[in-house]
Amino acid sequence: MKNIITPIIVFLSFTAVFAQKTELKYNLETGKEYFQEVITESRIQQHIMGMDMEIGNKLVMEAGYKVLNKDNRYYDIEVRYISMSMKMETPYGTNRINTKSADENDSGSAMLARVMDVPFMVRMRDDGKVSEIKNIDALVNKMMEGMGDISDPVTMQVAAQLQQQFGEGAIKSQIESYFRIFPEGPVKVGEQWQTSTEIVSMMPLNINTVYQFMGERDGFYHIQGLSEISSSEMPVDASGMDMSMDMGGNQTYSALIDKTTGWVSDATLIQDMSGVVTAQNPMDGETFEFTMSITSNITIKGR
Repeated sequence: MKNIITPIIVFLSFTAVFAQKTELKYNLETGKEYFQEVITESRIQQHIMGMDMEIGNKLVMEAGYKVLNKDNRYYDIEVRYISMSMKMETPYGTNRINTKSADENDSGSAMLARVMDVPFMVRMRDDGKVSEIKNIDALVNKMMEGMGDISDPVTMQVAAQLQQQFGEGAIKSQIESYFRIFPEGPVKVGEQWQTSTEIVSMMPLNINTVYQFMGERDGFYHIQGLSEISSSEMPVDASGMDMSMDMGGNQTYSALIDKTTGWVSDATLIQDMSGVVTAQNPMDGETFEFTMSITSNITIKGR
């Protein structure tokens, strides 16, 4: 009889442990600043008018997130960019931008350097959903300093492009794409949940992700995700070019999460997209289209 009872007890104990639920969410400390480095390496291949073109791009960005207040499930966070660097390789040469080595002869680096440590506010729920962005116009205004007459057509075009990349909608979607990874409530190992994120930028995308809690690994919580990506309606280009995209693809996600704070310690995203881009010249109305594929590897390091 004893030999029968023992395995039953072991089985029931294992089942109870496996069925336990874990609350995955941000549990950040008021007054503390958390840091995140994002490294994005992309390879873009285009086939335009019978010609193949390949562009390689590496972007490194470090930011700080200081928690000023917590109100029930919401955090008020002061965000600042600490450094940015970019290396773009094209058939026509290599372009570099680095905020740490900016000088007056490097207009791109100088423009971005002006917004380093310029704070803006983010209100974020403990599952990563961003509800509000404040003071974001300060970034664009800082970038535009020293550019001369704001009514000049070229200056206005630059301002419009910056607004697309650094405006409230673009920054909100960028932050949410990295932070909104948690479920609404506690989950058990193996359980899944879904999120939908709209990326608002010069290349707008819809990302629908199914996440899964994989349990513990190396002392961290382990989350994996699989996303479907589709393009959405493009904004009017600052140059007046009427463009549309029909792009689709997928993304895989794997992250190690600090068990106490919920902060991402280490994450990897691999993204593959391809499709067709259609553009119309506003001057003569001529329309042309080209194929494009983008492969990106994104690494996130947090502390």
